[in-house]
Amino acid sequence: MIAAVVIVPLVIIQVLADRRQRQAIAHVRTLACPHCRRTYGTEAIIRVASSLWNPAPGFKVSQLDLPDPSYFATCPACPQETEYYEDGRVFRLPAEGVRSRTIMFTV
Repeated sequence: MIAAVVIVPLVIIQVLADRRQRQAIAHVRTLACPHCRRTYGTEAIIRVASSLWNPAPGFKVSQLDLPDPSYFATCPACPQETEYYEDGRVFRLPAEGVRSRTIMFTV
């Protein structure tokens, strides 16, 4: 009984996270590649990444609007890779504030 009280909420959280990830991937597929302007569509390779950010001195990760997770889309037409926030905005590494980044691809 105690195990169910612990496991059920964890399963619900994972199901919701998986749903949100599928929705974000579906949204990225509807976007146009910023390099060639063609829609990604179902042929695009979309990879999900989590990042460990190392902010520069004087900066906090929360101040820098850094994505986690982020979505890397490879265009099937021009093979360029673009990184997106979960909401579909293109992510560009800030000019200052980030010392380093470790990317871990999950999909």
